[in-house]
Amino acid sequence: MVFGWMGRTLLLAGMLVSTGAASAQVNEGCVLDKQTYTCNQAEFTPLWRSAGTVTVEASPRDKMAAAQLREMLVKMGKTVGAAGDLTILVVQRDTSGVEVGPAGIELGSIRVYAPGTDGKRGNLVWAETYTGQPDMSWPAVVHTLVMQFEGKFGKK
Repeated sequence: MVFGWMGRTLLLAGMLVSTGAASAQVNEGCVLDKQTYTCNQAEFTPLWRSAGTVTVEASPRDKMAAAQLREMLVKMGKTVGAAGDLTILVVQRDTSGVEVGPAGIELGSIRVYAPGTDGKRGNLVWAETYTGQPDMSWPAVVHTLVMQFEGKFGKK
């Protein structure tokens, strides 16, 4: 098994998986720096492509975002299921407070997590963020995030 982190690679002996003796690529995850996640696209891409089933998590109040994620996953050839190889969700930035300046701010992100133990989320392996003007509607932010994600990781 190979673990990559910050340009360094550590090679570990094979790992036993419940389906038998097999080794798998594991993405170490994303690094949070000054409220922004930095993720390794080269490590995430094969992880995403090999995922067959993806779990969608969403707030019960945000059915629109969940529906857009499910639609995107089906379009990308993924199966949506409760016990997925990965978990995906959309996170809305807390926009309470005063924004100063003309520059855009992070309005939301699509986050993808590796599987964890006991059905919980594992490491964050990808964060697709959208930066824009704070008066942009949430449905427009979700739509833009979905388009960005499809553009990077859609069927090739």
